[in-house]
Amino acid sequence: MKWIIYIFRVLLGGLFIFSGLVKLVDPKGTAIKFTEYFDAFAAILHYKDLTILAEFVQGFSSFSIFLSLAFSSLEVVLGVALIFWLFPKITNITTVSLL
Repeated sequence: MKWIIYIFRVLLGGLFIFSGLVKLVDPKGTAIKFTEYFDAFAAILHYKDLTILAEFVQGFSSFSIFLSLAFSSLEVVLGVALIFWLFPKITNITTVSLL
């Protein structure tokens, strides 16, 4: 049973590292997607007459490049932590929150 858990942990860690590195190669592309998500979510909030909340969400667009770099780096760090089983509690909680 331990081998199965180990294999899945290494596979998930490798997937996180690969995904994070692909996003780190083109952080502007990832930032554009973040901006599109924020705009779409703000449009839904405008539709539901939650204008103040929509403006708050659109404010995140100016931080999209920072968020792109931060989340991509976090993915790589989590992938390494999963493979080498570093800080298991924090790694598990953070991994589950990103899935």
